[in-house]
Amino acid sequence: MFGKKTNMNNGLVDRFGRVHDYLRLSITNHCNFACTYCKPDDKNCEKSGSLLLAEELIELSKAFVQAGIKKIRLTGGEPLLHKDFERIIEEISRLPVELAVTTNGYFLDKYFNTLKRNGVQKLNISLDSLKRERFKTITQRNAFDRVLANLILAIKLGFEVKLNAVIMKGVNEDEIIDFARITNNYNLTVRFIEFMPFKTNNWNLGKTFSRSNILETLQKTFHLISMDPVAGQTAEYYKIPDAKGKIGLISTLSHPFCDECNRIRVMADGKMKNCLFGNKEYDLITPYRQGKNLFDVIHESLASKNAMHGGNHPMHKNSNAPNQNRDMFSIGG
Repeated sequence: MFGKKTNMNNGLVDRFGRVHDYLRLSITNHCNFACTYCKPDDKNCEKSGSLLLAEELIELSKAFVQAGIKKIRLTGGEPLLHKDFERIIEEISRLPVELAVTTNGYFLDKYFNTLKRNGVQKLNISLDSLKRERFKTITQRNAFDRVLANLILAIKLGFEVKLNAVIMKGVNEDEIIDFARITNNYNLTVRFIEFMPFKTNNWNLGKTFSRSNILETLQKTFHLISMDPVAGQTAEYYKIPDAKGKIGLISTLSHPFCDECNRIRVMADGKMKNCLFGNKEYDLITPYRQGKNLFDVIHESLASKNAMHGGNHPMHKNSNAPNQNRDMFSIGG
């Protein structure tokens, strides 16, 4: 897969000494939702024929594990939409790797048994509003009841659930307290995510409700207990006293965690990104189909990785950066 002369003992390390052992693998860019911050154009998806085949997704996963990846998260689009999702999960679960899934939750009830059977414990579920009509406005779909029911069922079935809520000023910042209160009664993590800039999501700084804004809002109602950080984590975590769950803040823009980044992203069309905000992409699928050494491409990508935000830092002062990037659904988060 990588070529006979490749030495992989040193793992996947960039020029800043960051070890990359976490692969976010987008298996499709198709989604049944059209969230305003992620996939605002309902028709803006590549044709299935230009996306990786199930066999290629499985073989690329094997190659990355061979290179030193210890965790793979399947993303999309909506990964549960992939017609071969069960096969992909089953094959990748055989690898010596932790396997997780990010989903909008709509199809989860169809796949709980599959996930359990293949050892998937960690689910990230997107839910940006607890109000039915607002949910419909954000996602452009009338699916709130089903998503919420599947989220609660996932918790009851023993999955480690993270509820991801993108907080946008003037849209849903008034729900922060209601989201936090969920942790009192449910063993899950509610993570508040800053609104981030991508190609066509009409981002501007005025729409961003920052980490400090979120924290200030929470502290007006709750006494928060700060939790010890864990190496490589993207969020800072807090707990409400006696709560069953916890609260996370993901402040990609205002308090970036780039110095501990351990992530590689492979998109559904076979391109690799070394940073969520980086414009440069590296083609993996062409050399793979030609039987060439993939590790050379992966190493080249990591060697060019910037210290922060794909070289676009500070993002809020680089208004052109999002225009050169993809939309979130096409990257896979």
